[in-house]
Amino acid sequence: MWVYIVLAIVALLLITYLVFAKQINYFLIAASGKKRIQKNLYKSCKMNDFLIISDLHVPIDQSTYRYIDTLIFGNKYIYIISEITNIGKVLATSNDRKWRVINEKNGESKLTNIDNPFLYNRNVIAKLVKVVPGLELKDFKSFVIVSKLSSFESISQGDNEYIVSEKDAMKTILQIEKNSNEDIFDSYDVERYVEAFYKYGLEAEKIAKEQQKEK
Repeated sequence: MWVYIVLAIVALLLITYLVFAKQINYFLIAASGKKRIQKNLYKSCKMNDFLIISDLHVPIDQSTYRYIDTLIFGNKYIYIISEITNIGKVLATSNDRKWRVINEKNGESKLTNIDNPFLYNRNVIAKLVKVVPGLELKDFKSFVIVSKLSSFESISQGDNEYIVSEKDAMKTILQIEKNSNEDIFDSYDVERYVEAFYKYGLEAEKIAKEQQKEK
C-alpha cells in the first residue's frame, strides 16, 4: 500500500517538474544570484592559480565604506568585480549615474534603476591606490558581470573597464592576461596587497558595526 502511495507521489512530482521545468530552473538560477557567480569564479581562479576574495569592505573615510563583490588577483592585473543579478535587459552607459534594467514579464515591462557599477568601482580603485603602497591605477581592471538571466547592450568602455556576461567573465580575464605586455606581479607584492585588503576590510567592518549600534 505504502509503496503505491510513494510511487504516486514520485510520479506527481515528476510530472510537475516536466510541466514547470523552465520556470523552476529560472527560479533556482535567479535565487542563487551572486553566490553562484562567485562560486564559478572561485572554481575558475583555482584552475588558473589566481587568488580570489569575495564580499570585502574598504573604508573610504571615518564614516563610510565601499563593498566589493569580488576581487581577483591575476598574474598582471587586479580585477575589481561588481555583479549584476537583476533579471532583464541592462541598459548601460559608461558615465551615467544610473543604469536601467527592463524586465519583460507577462506582457508587462518593469523598470528598475541601479547605481552605475563602473562609477562605484572607480571610487574603490581610487581609494586602494592611495592606501596600498606600490599600487597604481594601471594595475586595476574594472569588471561588471551580468547574470546569465539578463542581457546587455555593448557600451563604449575605457581600456580598464569591461561589462561581460557571466559565462564570458573568466575567458575575458584570461584574454587580457595573455595579450598584456605588462610585467607579472611579484608574488611578495601580491601577498602584501592581499594582506592590506584584508586589513582595510576589517576596519570597514568595524565602522559598519559601530554605525549600526548608533542607529
